[in-house]
Amino acid sequence: MRSIFLKKNTAFAQSELVEVKPKKSKSTRDMIVELLKKKPLDNQQLYEEVLKINTSVQRETMRGRLSEMLRDGILNQDEHGLWKLIKKSSNPLKFGKQIFKEKEPIKKIEPKVEAEMVEPEVEAEMVEPKVEAEMVEPESTLYQEGISQLMVGKYNEAIGCFNKVLDEIPNHVDTLYQKSLALSRLNRHNEALDGYDKVLKIKPKHIEALYRKGIELSIKGKHSEAISYYDMVLENDQSHINSIINKGLSLEILWRTDEAIKCYEKVLKTNPNNIDSLKYKANSLQTQNKFEEALSCFDEILKNDPKNGDAYYNKARIKALQKDLVESLHLLNKAIEINSDYWKTAKDEPAFKEVITDKKSLK
Repeated sequence: MRSIFLKKNTAFAQSELVEVKPKKSKSTRDMIVELLKKKPLDNQQLYEEVLKINTSVQRETMRGRLSEMLRDGILNQDEHGLWKLIKKSSNPLKFGKQIFKEKEPIKKIEPKVEAEMVEPEVEAEMVEPKVEAEMVEPESTLYQEGISQLMVGKYNEAIGCFNKVLDEIPNHVDTLYQKSLALSRLNRHNEALDGYDKVLKIKPKHIEALYRKGIELSIKGKHSEAISYYDMVLENDQSHINSIINKGLSLEILWRTDEAIKCYEKVLKTNPNNIDSLKYKANSLQTQNKFEEALSCFDEILKNDPKNGDAYYNKARIKALQKDLVESLHLLNKAIEINSDYWKTAKDEPAFKEVITDKKSLK
């Protein structure tokens, strides 16, 4: 296998080159193309099929590749949430405009399809709700056992405990909610939606059930409906940061970019160092070619998180588009030092064509 090199500086000699050896394993993009050639798949189906090929692929990595391929015009997602390959046009520029309706958005690492859903860690959510007074000790013990299993990722075991509680008290709101959360963690999204609906039928203003239903609808690609649920959360709790961010992500997917940016800025007014809001605002600014503003956001991210590879990668890409090749290479190397997967992405990235070369082309 020949070695691939990054050009450290176009004016430098070969002694300045940094060697990066590509991995032998099939790339996530190749796996996605291979699977979609057979039939259209939704987010969860596609991820499960990818895992059958390579169990080490992270969900976030796949989301990133889907986002890039969407922007490259390789695939699209229909109204049912199914991903499909698009036949290549003989005129790439015309093809891109047909897909993006004359927008030419900048590629980003972070996907927004399912990715785009900001979810707190399970532990953070597991504040033990008060058990209803009518609950007798055995059910209370089962409920707490279910919470414990949920917190350590044993979702099937947690559901088993919650089902036993619900056999005795079918409308116990806290148990219905926690069971739905466990179902969601198992990617049983239709059942999770049904569970959140049961919670909301009993308690229409249950904040977390409203928020979680929005998440589930976003996963299904029903972003307009999801936004309505995020808005219901915010009517009752204006400081619910995750609802504000996820509303912004759904707005961005619907091409309502200015509204999306306002959501991120709303969070940043009260929490200027919120990494998610800075990241998504920067990504939205890139789609509008507002590169200097995007760079400022990535700089703020790096002040708070110096090891944030996405920030370095996106800065490198912007610098490449601005023809600052030396700085672009410097930033790209920083990203690769943090995570070698950025090399895979960069070598397929047209923006880096003038930054990256192989050894033979330099001779």
